Amino acid sequence: MRRVRPSFRPVQRVSALARDRRGVAAIEFALCGSAFFALMIAILATGLTLFAQQTLQTVADQMARQVLTGKTTIAGVDADGFRRQACDRLPPFLSCTRLMVDLRRADAFADADVAAPTIRFDDKGRVTNEWRFERVAPGDVVVLRILYLWPVPGGPLGVSLADSGPGQRLLIGTQMFKAEPFA
Repeated sequence: MRRVRPSFRPVQRVSALARDRRGVAAIEFALCGSAFFALMIAILATGLTLFAQQTLQTVADQMARQVLTGKTTIAGVDADGFRRQACDRLPPFLSCTRLMVDLRRADAFADADVAAPTIRFDDKGRVTNEWRFERVAPGDVVVLRILYLWPVPGGPLGVSLADSGPGQRLLIGTQMFKAEPFA
């Protein structure tokens, strides 16, 4: 009896498969695409956070000007009124409910506390910190901090910008100045 040889050999088949280039782009995209998209999402999240931080600093600059020139003292603006004025300057993508204001005097520039505060939360996730709103007189050294809890999603590959509880980053706009003479 004569043996029938198969028309292919295993070595030839592996060799032919190695030379076949169909689908290479899809495989390369599957390997590199996920890392590319993760990087793009991380860049977008970081950019939005930095934009929100700069926007908050601009609001702090505008509100500091009100205090610096004595407009808030002369008008008798209280803490709630000052916070409402700050809220009116926020762009639509920032919520007034997450805004906090801390206005305090210092004896001298060297004595001013400009460190980032530690935010404390109750069991329902509400901020329990007591913020100051001190009356400013002409010539007082003043530190104004406008704080905002910015919601940040969990990033790709486990990267997170959160620093104040789960899914939140504390943004701070700070101004330190000496109040002008006003009457």
